[in-house]
Amino acid sequence: MSSRIEIMGCSIDNLSLEETLQKIKSFIQSGRPHQHVVVNVDKIVKASRDPELRRIINECALVNVDGMPVVWASRLLGKSLKERVAGVDLFEALVERSAVPISLKPSGVLRILVVIVLSIMPCSACVKS
Repeated sequence: MSSRIEIMGCSIDNLSLEETLQKIKSFIQSGRPHQHVVVNVDKIVKASRDPELRRIINECALVNVDGMPVVWASRLLGKSLKERVAGVDLFEALVERSAVPISLKPSGVLRILVVIVLSIMPCSACVKS
């Protein structure tokens, strides 16, 4: 479904919001845990200087860009990202979809909520000063 684009050592999924939602749906249906992170300019710069943070970002099952400067940089580098997938927009879309049956097992809504919480909780490595 997606290819990844590398910017300053960080691999970013080239997905629209809708494609991101479809990928999250497949994560939920798999029944396995997945790690998601959103990156902005600050996080990419920190990751370029911190190999451990860069490793954590690159090992995530889903990496979205939350910040137009990263999208603009991708275009300047000739590696255009489809769009910014802001964490708040993703959160709102996941909440909206969790309120509507989407052909999941009864535990599906609970899994969606867990994904939402995990996607907005920063990992310890990402909040290092």
